[in-house]
Amino acid sequence: MKRLSFSLVASQLLLLAMLIVSGPRLPQYSIGWILWASAAALALWAVASVRLHSLSIFPEPVHGGQLCQNGPYRLVRHPMYLALLILCTAYCVDHLSVWRLLATILLIIVLLAKISIEEALLLGKYPEYEGYRKHTWRIVPYVW
Repeated sequence: MKRLSFSLVASQLLLLAMLIVSGPRLPQYSIGWILWASAAALALWAVASVRLHSLSIFPEPVHGGQLCQNGPYRLVRHPMYLALLILCTAYCVDHLSVWRLLATILLIIVLLAKISIEEALLLGKYPEYEGYRKHTWRIVPYVW
């Protein structure tokens, strides 16, 4: 499992780097800036809501960590992944290219795999996760 987890995180970081370097590094237009700032704000809110000893880029729950259900986690189970998708949208909307679109599609596939693994592990570690899943959206509020 550790090898798969490492591969998914490495793929995620590589695709994010590909997305950023395949065009202007910062948005050029207002809509890109609005989305970029929204992604940053959501990511910071999510990080501030999680106890630092519970934070990990890997899908496995941290030993001794706690299930976070406050902040943006009240609305969606994976706000950090949502922030990444908003960032991808910012880059694609601002300066669309084949490479950016490809990186975004592949990143979505990687994130779906990570979510699948992460949710299975969270179900096994936290008995309250099943109830939490029932009243929160997975990644996009009111959609999925």
